[in-house]
Amino acid sequence: MASRKFSRRRDEVSANSSNSDVSEDQELEIIAKFFWFSGVAFSSFETYFSLKGFLITCFDIVTILLSIYFLAASIYFSTTKRPHATGYTFISAFANLIGLCLRFIVLKKRSRIQKCSEIISKLNRDMLLSPDSKSRRRFLWLGCGLSLIIPISMMTYGMISGNFYLSTRKYQALYFFSSKISKTASPEWEFFIILLQVINVLLSRCMPLLTMILCVYTFTRLRDINHNFLTQLQKSMDLNMPSKLFSDYTKLYGRITNTVEKVEKTFSLISFFLYGYMLSCVFSITSYMITRSATLNVSKVLSQAASFIEIVTCFIFLSVRAAAVNESAVEVKNLIHSLPSKRFDFSPNLTATLLQLANNFASEVCVTGWGLFMINRGFILTTAGVVVTYGVILVQLGS
Repeated sequence: MASRKFSRRRDEVSANSSNSDVSEDQELEIIAKFFWFSGVAFSSFETYFSLKGFLITCFDIVTILLSIYFLAASIYFSTTKRPHATGYTFISAFANLIGLCLRFIVLKKRSRIQKCSEIISKLNRDMLLSPDSKSRRRFLWLGCGLSLIIPISMMTYGMISGNFYLSTRKYQALYFFSSKISKTASPEWEFFIILLQVINVLLSRCMPLLTMILCVYTFTRLRDINHNFLTQLQKSMDLNMPSKLFSDYTKLYGRITNTVEKVEKTFSLISFFLYGYMLSCVFSITSYMITRSATLNVSKVLSQAASFIEIVTCFIFLSVRAAAVNESAVEVKNLIHSLPSKRFDFSPNLTATLLQLANNFASEVCVTGWGLFMINRGFILTTAGVVVTYGVILVQLGS
């Protein structure tokens, strides 16, 4: 009777496996489309000598050169126009530099990112996991859309709420490395300067946000795999099927750990630079808020506050999803550790082997930042404490 239930479930899900595979490809395609706005092309091509490969290579080179140009212009403008805000200039330039490094890493690893998505999709099909594609696609559309809308809206608000003409003159001095702010500019130059600012915002602000969404999406899929693994083991235990429990565990243990290992190799360095970027942005915003009060205006303060909320929200989402990968693995370990109390007909050696594999599973299935730290709830609390302490110290120094 129990085997008949499992076979029926397998037939139902396998009938929709092609549809779920298409939906997961569509989910990654949503992220890839938005990455075009940030200057990263995820489109695959066979060779660099093909027309598509040549155009994508030219696109990558142009966006990289523009990113370097905008970074150099920002550093020059900050050092010449804001000599009193040395700390803010340094930490802001450092955040932009980390964002540029993040661009190089994503460009280098984009083929491996696509490969990891294919591996996760295949594991989902083999585990008969039917994803909730509609809600996940809604999340992706919302997150990717906000990653473009929020930075552009903040830029527009800053220009409109202040003196629009003065803002365009400042941007002109910024992008042309001028030591003086021009008093006049033709409408054509104003349009060109605003276009440069929009491109700068898309390349510098939207790129890290979209990368965070990509990481959150990938880590969520890993968590769902662990939860499905846990559900299958729990069903085998509830139906008193020790042989199926053992076969399911030994069959999926290696595949899940290998999948997590490949994802870890691809995303660990990305996660490391993402956390560096987020912390640098928080420190930059905090440093700006304690600069001389006479140099601050309401529009910039609101813009910085909105940026702070945006970065903190991304930090929470990324950390919680990354920590959930290890937490779901710990749940699997706890379930296996409850085997001795179930009085299954396992030999002592077999039980010891399962318990050891469960311990290894909980330690191997995790997300790290380049292998330097494991992202769990302890890391989240420690990082939050560092940020709060930094803010308190700066407030005391500012007062």
